Amino acid sequence: MGRENGHSNGATMDQKKRHQRRLAIAAAVREGESIPEVAKRYGVSTHTVYQASRSGRPRKLKKGRPNVYAIIGRLCSGNEPFSDLAKEFRVSRQYVHAVFQRADKAKIPVRARRTDRFI
Repeated sequence: MGRENGHSNGATMDQKKRHQRRLAIAAAVREGESIPEVAKRYGVSTHTVYQASRSGRPRKLKKGRPNVYAIIGRLCSGNEPFSDLAKEFRVSRQYVHAVFQRADKAKIPVRARRTDRFI
């Protein structure tokens, strides 16, 4: 049961052939062929075609969290309320409170403080 592209099934392909197929799939999509057409022609899922067409593109960087150790350092050294630390580190009060709880549970000597509101 050969397919149009000459491969009987994707499981028997070695890594080099699979890489070449992904490059061919990506080229077909760039040339304007639709994802379902390419998937049918190569006998792969539309998800595989989508992933192949996305390969080689730079990925978007996710917005990172601030350094947890910096927050813990401020929790140990000062008495600012959680809301002030949250504004300074541009995170939510809940995140600062969660860091506080994890640090306290780990026996890090964080200073107890009042909370502005119930969290």
